[in-house]
Amino acid sequence: MKTSPLSVALAGLFACLSLPPNGQSRESVSPLRYKFPGGQTNVYRVEYSVSGENGTETNFGTLFLVPLPADPGVLRLSCRATLETKRSPGRPPFGYYGGYGGPSGPGVRLPEGCEIQVDDQGHVLRVSGDYPLPAPLGELMQSLIPPLPATLKSSWETEGPVSVMDDPLWLGPGNAFFSAQNYGPPFFMNYGPRSPLAVINATQHLQWRLAGNTPETVTLHQQLSLVSLLQTGGEPRLAARGGGDLVFDRAAGLFQKIDLEFDTATQTENSTRKAKVRIAYRQLQGAELEAVLNPPPAPAPPAPHPLTGAEVAQLINELESDSPDTRRTAAGRLRDITLEAPSPKLLNLAMGFLTNPDASLRQSAAPFVCRYAAGEQVPALLKLLKDPDWGLRQNTLKAIARLKDERAIAPLVDLIARGGQMNQPSQEINACLAGFGPAAESAVLELLRERNAETRRQACGLLQQIGTDKSLESLQKLVGDPDPALSQAAVEALRALQARQ
Repeated sequence: MKTSPLSVALAGLFACLSLPPNGQSRESVSPLRYKFPGGQTNVYRVEYSVSGENGTETNFGTLFLVPLPADPGVLRLSCRATLETKRSPGRPPFGYYGGYGGPSGPGVRLPEGCEIQVDDQGHVLRVSGDYPLPAPLGELMQSLIPPLPATLKSSWETEGPVSVMDDPLWLGPGNAFFSAQNYGPPFFMNYGPRSPLAVINATQHLQWRLAGNTPETVTLHQQLSLVSLLQTGGEPRLAARGGGDLVFDRAAGLFQKIDLEFDTATQTENSTRKAKVRIAYRQLQGAELEAVLNPPPAPAPPAPHPLTGAEVAQLINELESDSPDTRRTAAGRLRDITLEAPSPKLLNLAMGFLTNPDASLRQSAAPFVCRYAAGEQVPALLKLLKDPDWGLRQNTLKAIARLKDERAIAPLVDLIARGGQMNQPSQEINACLAGFGPAAESAVLELLRERNAETRRQACGLLQQIGTDKSLESLQKLVGDPDPALSQAAVEALRALQARQ
C-alpha cells in the first residue's frame, strides 16, 4: 500500500509535537527521583559560613548519610556529622555562637538517633534531630535533600510559608526548637534558663531552571527569595535573596554537589545588619571516600612526663599569685599534670581551692585532689561529701574509693541513711562503700534498722556484695517482709552470701 504525502506530513508533524521543548532530548524530561542505594554509606564534605560586619563564622566537616530499612516508597536515612567552627577575627558576625564553641573547635555535633524519612521526591515524612542552619538555609539534613519536581521541566517555581528564628539567632526553621519550648524554658550551657525563643513567619519563593543535562547528571539552578511577613520600620524584619547550582547524579539518585550563596538582611528596632550566607556540599568518592571510611590509626599521644622540681615551684608561685587570671590559668594545669609525688604545699593549695568561691578554681583542683589526695586529706574530703557542688562530690567519692580509708565508712553510711545528696545518685555512694568490702559490713547492717524501706533495700544490695555470715540472721528476718521489693532484696542477698561460703 502506498503512503500518501498527507500521511507523511502528518507523521512528521506529530513527531515534532512529541519532542520536548527547546530541543531537549527525551532523557531531559525523565523525572528525577531519590534512591540512596542500600548498604552504601554516602559521605559529604560540608561547609557553611556567615559573613557580616564583625567577621566570618565558618562551620566545616564531614556528614554521613546511611540508608536504613524502610517501607516501600520511603527512604530512611541515618545521619551523623561533626563540624568544626572557625571565626575570623575571633568572634561571631552578630554576637551569637551558632556552633556554641569558642573561637575555633567543635561546633556542630548531631545527636544520636538523628534520622530523616522522605519519599522519592524528597518530601519530608519524619525527621528527628536535624540541626538548624542560618537563614535561609533551613536544616542540615533537609538542605541536602530538597524536594524534586513531579516532572522535570525547563523551569518551574514554588512558593510557601516558612518559619525562622527571630534576631539575633536567624536559625531556622523554627520547628527545630518547638519541642524544647513545650517542656518549659530550656537550660543553656548550664547557666540557667534562657529567654524564650521567638519565631517569625516568612514567605519563601523558589525558582528552578534546568541548567544542564547529560545521561549521568542533571544540573539545576536555584533562585530563592525569602521575606518575613513582619516589618520593622517599614522594612521586612528578615529578607534573603540568592541561589546557586545543584548537581544531581541520575544513577545514584542523590545530589553530588551543591553550592548556594545568599544575601541576608535583618531589620530590628535598633539596627540594620547584612550578611552573606554560603553553603556547599560535595560528595566524596574514590580515594577521598576510602580515607574517611577507613582512616589510618591516630598517632599515640606522647607519654606524660612528671613535672620537674623547678616546674612544680613555678606552678606553686603562680597558684599563689595575687592575679586572679594567673591563678586560674595555673589551676587549669592541675587537671592534667603528672607528678611522682605532689609536694605537701601543692596539695594543700589544691585542697584550699576546693572551698574557694571561684568555681573555676574548684573545678580545676578537684581532679588533681582525686588523683593525689592522701590519708592526711581524708578529714577534709569527708566534709566535702555534703558540698552542694555535684562535680566536687563526684571527685571526692573517687578519691575516697581510691584511698579506702575506713574513716569514710560511717559518713558514707550516714549519706545513705539521709537519702543521699541532691543530684548524687545513690548507686555511686553504694559503689564507693562496697569497695571497702567486709570492713563496712557492721555499719551497713545498722541501715537495716532504718524505717525507710528504700534505705533497707539499699542495705540489702550492699550486703549482697560485701556480707558475710554476720549478716545472715538480719537478712533472714526480712524474708517475707510486707514490702515485696525489700523481701526480694533480702532473698537475693542471702543467695549471694550462701554462694560465697
